[in-house]
Amino acid sequence: MVEEEYLMQTCVKIPQEMYLEDYDPRKEYKTWKPIKSVVTDDSLNELEGKLKLNLPKSYREFLKYKHFVELQIDDFAVSFPKHLPNTYQETLEDFMLNIYEPRYLVNKKLICFASFQDIGFLCFDATEPKHENEYKIMFLDHENLDDKIEYCANFKELMEGDKERSYIFITTKLNTRYQN
Repeated sequence: MVEEEYLMQTCVKIPQEMYLEDYDPRKEYKTWKPIKSVVTDDSLNELEGKLKLNLPKSYREFLKYKHFVELQIDDFAVSFPKHLPNTYQETLEDFMLNIYEPRYLVNKKLICFASFQDIGFLCFDATEPKHENEYKIMFLDHENLDDKIEYCANFKELMEGDKERSYIFITTKLNTRYQN
């Protein structure tokens, strides 16, 4: 990502250690780089305590790997919230606990972790126990948070997905569902 400078320009306030070497304080947009994560198991355990739900092991490892401003994965429709070293805990708590009504989704055992284009969210579905908490990922439409649609089997599958997954999902599952 850094070599291609894809999504690597931001006007968001970020820690100095995330600036590329060509940092110029006079420029409004700055080029950033991912950095080693400072997320700890203790901080994730604290988050799980507030959620009263466990996070998938693969997602925990993802959060402990690198910090980023924006992350582009092969599945172009998925956007993760900013993951900055100085604000990650508050950002995750706010995103997971306060979507629409505070705790609304968490009370339904759904852990919101990403946006899906501008039409909805992706959530871990913790209603069924899974080995290492590798829950199914469900899509929820902004218009109807009570109607969940399976998006993929787990976080690992999401991260290994291809560019066509969201296109196929939108054209087959969503368009078919909304036409009926």
